[in-house]
Amino acid sequence: MTRSTEDRIRKQQQSWAVEHGITFNAKGYVYKLEDNLFEPLEEDARAEFASGKGGELKGKMFALHSSSALVCNFFHYWRYRDVPAVAISCGLSPNYDKLKFEKAYRKPQGIGGELPHVDIEFTSRTLKPIAVEAKFTEQYHRKRKSLKNAYVETAGIWDNYAGCESLAKLIVEEEEVFEYLDVSQLLKHILGLKTEYGEQGFELLYLWYEVDSDEALQHRREIKRFESFIGSDLFFRTRNYQEVFQVLKSHGRVHSRYMNYIGGRYF
Repeated sequence: MTRSTEDRIRKQQQSWAVEHGITFNAKGYVYKLEDNLFEPLEEDARAEFASGKGGELKGKMFALHSSSALVCNFFHYWRYRDVPAVAISCGLSPNYDKLKFEKAYRKPQGIGGELPHVDIEFTSRTLKPIAVEAKFTEQYHRKRKSLKNAYVETAGIWDNYAGCESLAKLIVEEEEVFEYLDVSQLLKHILGLKTEYGEQGFELLYLWYEVDSDEALQHRREIKRFESFIGSDLFFRTRNYQEVFQVLKSHGRVHSRYMNYIGGRYF
């Protein structure tokens, strides 16, 4: 039987762990968090992950296939050394000089539930913040996700975001279906960012891990379809980790230990 793309990623991560003498359980979770990270978490970064709604430090980040572990391994290193370098690699301005993990945003009145939060936020004194939603294996799950009626029945929450509002209605009514791209989550993020910063006060970057597969192709098509709805409302960017790492490799001589770890483990 042909392995699913998600299973291929899990097996590759487990093979990496075996090669490096790292033990893990039957579900691919390591027993010690430090075994899953390139370097120990600094205290402020640990506090940010601990305050996040995903419970990353309580279990999720222990998975070899963890999206939060990939985010941490990829970005934590640069946060304390050279944020502009990783910002440039993401296609952003070198003026971005700070980043935070697990940033949460307010919701408009009438929308309950947990606050929307993104994996990373880049900030600069002179530029609008850029929120980053990052994926590792999640986009290879074929799973429909819906929105609650409140996202289309609460008056005024979308304001001039006509494309987002139209798509939200179609999702609720199940007239538009996305199986690989978590459009419901992205719309919730956009609404939170809009509430926090205003309609033109932010940008959103969608970062994902690409594996050559039919699922990746379908995922790319769904990204394009999503962009066709929301493109006139806000500035939406997309990159894959492979593209970002390819640019980062230009710093290889100075940061060889990091490059060897990230390249050997993920690419």
